[in-house]
Amino acid sequence: MCGTQTLLARKRKEVGTERRRYASGLDQLNSAAEAVDSMQAELTDLKPKLVVAKVSIGLYTILPSPILYGVWHTKGGSVGGGGGYGAQWPCNSFAIE
Repeated sequence: MCGTQTLLARKRKEVGTERRRYASGLDQLNSAAEAVDSMQAELTDLKPKLVVAKVSIGLYTILPSPILYGVWHTKGGSVGGGGGYGAQWPCNSFAIE
């Protein structure tokens, strides 16, 4: 084989390799686009549940449960531990009489 044919064969091989890499990259982009579409549809379906959960969590932050924190406010002080949090329960509506 002469030098020109060797050079031509090498360039064909390089072009074939680059073509396969390009096609593989396009396949990966298409796969990612399909996954994004699927997740977007799932998020759209779950949005009402997320809103309800956000409101529910918001209520817990406004009116925290003493059971959740393990601290009960009493007339005499803190009962039920609290794991070093130390303070009495700040809301008298949960007081144990």
